[in-house]
Amino acid sequence: EAFLEGVRKLYGNEIIAWKSSEQEQALTTIMSWMEQVIAILTTGAGQSLLFMLPCSLPDAGITILVMPLVALRGDLLRRLQEHRIDHVEWLPGEKRESSLILLTVGAASTRDLLKYARALVTRQKRDRIVIDECRLTVTAASYRQSMVDLTYIRSLRTQFVYLTATLPPSMQAEFQERNFLVRSRVIRASNNRPNLFYVVRKAELGNGTLLQQVAVKA
Repeated sequence: EAFLEGVRKLYGNEIIAWKSSEQEQALTTIMSWMEQVIAILTTGAGQSLLFMLPCSLPDAGITILVMPLVALRGDLLRRLQEHRIDHVEWLPGEKRESSLILLTVGAASTRDLLKYARALVTRQKRDRIVIDECRLTVTAASYRQSMVDLTYIRSLRTQFVYLTATLPPSMQAEFQERNFLVRSRVIRASNNRPNLFYVVRKAELGNGTLLQQVAVKA
């Protein structure tokens, strides 16, 4: 209940509820300081809350968020400003601190970042490192060296949280091996989409294109 009150305060909505039991479970697990957490929540299921709420709580430490997809940066910055969450976009040489540090996957494996993060540990200021879109450590490893180098960050002693909407069970073992995860807690939400369906129809020759035939029968 305390965490839900924090969610309501963050969003300024007194009646807001958890989007799913898995979202609540993931946040509770993260706040229990489980060392390795993998949260697999569908798109729109509130993954960002899992790092935004801890940053907004009283006496919050520092969360480092690694963003492999630059395309998502603009929307995230808008939401952080909307909810008045202090943050810093980290670049090599950065000395500033904030409750949320944002950095690209390329910066995550640099010596500057490792030095910066270790200094936070020394001063007992860092809470966790969050890897967004973490499936890319497997699916993009063959063409993005930065996703392979991201594993260097595992040398830091802290809580690691991995977020994704798509990590099929068949890929989970490889994902854990690539990221050197041995005691990870996995929270997986169903990715069934009951609002979607498909129909297979045989095209009829001479009655227009396939798209025209589908449009007529829709």
